[in-house]
Amino acid sequence: MLRRLRAAAPLASVLVIGAPDQSIRVRGPLNHRRRVDRIISAQREAALAEGCAFWNLRMAMGGKGSMKQW
Repeated sequence: MLRRLRAAAPLASVLVIGAPDQSIRVRGPLNHRRRVDRIISAQREAALAEGCAFWNLRMAMGGKGSMKQW
């Protein structure tokens, strides 16, 4: 998708916003969703490969496990 955006508007500034921290409750306390690490990594790699900016929303929230405080 980023490649298509770049082709359509090569001079546009593009900011990819990473996934937020996520937690899931399965009987008991909230637990961190492990696949978020892979999602954020893939988003960052794709953004940088296509010359886009990347903003790590999870880090802005407070980092891994921050959803528990929210």
